[in-house]
Amino acid sequence: MEEESTNRREYLSAEQLSQLVPWSAAAIRTLMARGKLREGEHFFKPFGRASHPIFKWTAVKQLIEGTKSCATPDGTVSLANGAVIELGEDDA
Repeated sequence: MEEESTNRREYLSAEQLSQLVPWSAAAIRTLMARGKLREGEHFFKPFGRASHPIFKWTAVKQLIEGTKSCATPDGTVSLANGAVIELGEDDA
């Protein structure tokens, strides 16, 4: 299998991202609103709150593939049911 193209752009609009993932641009906006795609990690608004979001492909890809830890910097993981798991040093 061939490796990912080196010509792929790192930063994408919602419309461009929707061509690479199984989500529509509307679904991407919903994921942003629900906090699944996080500002500063998966997308950026370089010209302030009113600007269009710019998505970072490698961060979105890691989210899809599950190759990045879900733990927060304080060593906790938030579950969908609202519970929070505190990770020990051995778990992180």
